[in-house]
Amino acid sequence: MLKTLVVMSWIVAAGCGGKKEQSGGESKQGGGKLVASCDQRNMVGAPIKVCIEYMGVAWSKKEIHARCSLEGMTFLDGACPKEGVVLSCLQEGGNPMEAVDRYYDDLEKAKKICATVGKPM
Repeated sequence: MLKTLVVMSWIVAAGCGGKKEQSGGESKQGGGKLVASCDQRNMVGAPIKVCIEYMGVAWSKKEIHARCSLEGMTFLDGACPKEGVVLSCLQEGGNPMEAVDRYYDDLEKAKKICATVGKPM
Protein backbone atom coordinates (compact mmCIF):
# COMPACT_ATOMS: atom_id res chain seq x y z
CA MET A 1 0.00 0.00 0.00
CA LEU A 2 2.87 2.38 0.82
CA LYS A 3 4.43 1.72 -2.57
CA THR A 4 1.09 2.50 -4.23
CA LEU A 5 0.80 5.73 -2.24
CA VAL A 6 4.31 6.78 -3.23
CA VAL A 7 3.70 6.06 -6.91
CA MET A 8 0.38 7.90 -6.70
CA SER A 9 2.26 10.82 -5.15
CA TRP A 10 4.58 10.95 -8.15
CA ILE A 11 1.69 10.72 -10.58
CA VAL A 12 -0.21 13.48 -8.80
CA ALA A 13 2.91 15.59 -8.60
CA ALA A 14 3.58 14.87 -12.24
CA GLY A 15 0.19 16.21 -13.15
CA CYS A 16 1.00 19.16 -10.97
CA GLY A 17 4.50 19.99 -11.88
CA GLY A 18 6.99 20.04 -14.64
CA LYS A 19 10.60 20.58 -15.62
CA LYS A 20 12.13 23.50 -13.96
CA GLU A 21 15.71 24.47 -13.59
CA GLN A 22 16.31 26.83 -10.74
CA SER A 23 18.07 30.11 -11.14
CA GLY A 24 17.66 32.31 -8.14
CA GLY A 25 14.54 30.37 -7.16
CA GLU A 26 12.77 30.90 -10.44
CA SER A 27 11.86 28.44 -13.12
CA LYS A 28 13.45 28.99 -16.50
CA GLN A 29 10.21 27.70 -17.95
CA GLY A 30 7.91 30.19 -16.27
CA GLY A 31 6.20 28.00 -13.69
CA GLY A 32 7.11 30.36 -10.89
CA LYS A 33 9.34 30.58 -7.86
CA LEU A 34 10.06 27.74 -5.49
CA VAL A 35 7.28 27.52 -2.90
CA ALA A 36 8.34 24.52 -0.76
CA SER A 37 9.32 20.84 -1.02
CA CYS A 38 8.34 17.38 0.19
CA ASP A 39 11.24 15.09 1.09
CA GLN A 40 10.77 11.32 0.98
CA ARG A 41 14.42 10.27 1.24
CA ASN A 42 14.10 8.93 4.79
CA MET A 43 10.64 7.37 4.44
CA VAL A 44 10.70 3.70 5.45
CA GLY A 45 9.62 1.41 2.62
CA ALA A 46 9.86 4.04 -0.12
CA PRO A 47 10.73 2.42 -3.47
CA ILE A 48 13.20 5.21 -4.32
CA LYS A 49 14.66 8.25 -2.58
CA VAL A 50 13.01 11.39 -3.93
CA CYS A 51 12.35 14.98 -2.94
CA ILE A 52 9.76 17.07 -4.81
CA GLU A 53 10.10 20.83 -5.26
CA TYR A 54 6.83 22.63 -5.96
CA MET A 55 7.42 25.63 -8.21
CA GLY A 56 4.17 26.49 -9.88
CA VAL A 57 2.12 29.55 -9.00
CA ALA A 58 -0.85 27.28 -8.16
CA TRP A 59 0.94 25.87 -5.08
CA SER A 60 0.76 27.35 -1.58
CA LYS A 61 2.96 26.43 1.40
CA LYS A 62 -0.15 25.36 3.31
CA GLU A 63 -1.20 22.99 0.53
CA ILE A 64 2.30 21.56 0.16
CA HIS A 65 2.62 21.07 3.92
CA ALA A 66 -0.68 19.17 3.94
CA ARG A 67 0.42 17.06 0.94
CA CYS A 68 3.72 16.17 2.63
CA SER A 69 1.95 15.19 5.85
CA LEU A 70 -0.68 13.12 4.05
CA GLU A 71 1.99 11.20 2.13
CA GLY A 72 4.36 10.71 5.08
CA MET A 73 7.00 13.01 3.63
CA THR A 74 8.99 15.72 5.40
CA PHE A 75 7.99 19.31 4.62
CA LEU A 76 10.91 21.56 3.61
CA ASP A 77 10.41 25.31 3.59
CA GLY A 78 12.75 25.66 0.63
CA ALA A 79 14.58 23.59 -1.97
CA CYS A 80 15.50 19.92 -1.88
CA PRO A 81 19.14 19.11 -1.14
CA LYS A 82 21.22 19.05 -4.33
CA GLU A 83 23.96 16.79 -2.94
CA GLY A 84 23.60 13.22 -4.17
CA VAL A 85 20.97 13.91 -6.87
CA VAL A 86 21.26 11.35 -9.70
CA LEU A 87 18.37 12.74 -11.81
CA SER A 88 16.01 15.72 -11.78
CA CYS A 89 12.65 15.38 -13.51
CA LEU A 90 10.44 18.28 -14.59
CA GLN A 91 6.68 17.96 -14.33
CA GLU A 92 4.34 20.43 -16.00
CA GLY A 93 7.18 22.75 -17.00
CA GLY A 94 6.03 26.35 -17.19
CA ASN A 95 2.53 25.52 -15.98
CA PRO A 96 0.85 26.67 -12.75
CA MET A 97 1.39 23.27 -11.09
CA GLU A 98 5.05 22.90 -12.05
CA ALA A 99 7.22 20.67 -9.85
CA VAL A 100 10.63 19.01 -9.97
CA ASP A 101 11.37 15.54 -8.65
CA ARG A 102 14.93 15.10 -7.41
CA TYR A 103 16.02 11.45 -7.27
CA TYR A 104 18.90 10.35 -5.05
CA ASP A 105 19.44 6.70 -5.93
CA ASP A 106 18.77 4.02 -8.53
CA LEU A 107 19.27 6.02 -11.73
CA GLU A 108 17.55 3.43 -13.94
CA LYS A 109 14.42 3.35 -11.77
CA ALA A 110 14.46 7.16 -11.61
CA LYS A 111 14.58 7.35 -15.43
CA LYS A 112 11.59 5.00 -15.73
CA ILE A 113 9.53 6.96 -13.22
CA CYS A 114 10.49 10.26 -14.82
CA ALA A 115 9.44 9.01 -18.26
CA THR A 116 6.00 8.36 -16.76
CA VAL A 117 5.55 11.64 -14.87
CA GLY A 118 7.59 14.23 -16.73
CA LYS A 119 10.90 14.62 -18.49
CA PRO A 120 14.53 14.65 -17.37
CA MET A 121 16.21 17.98 -16.86
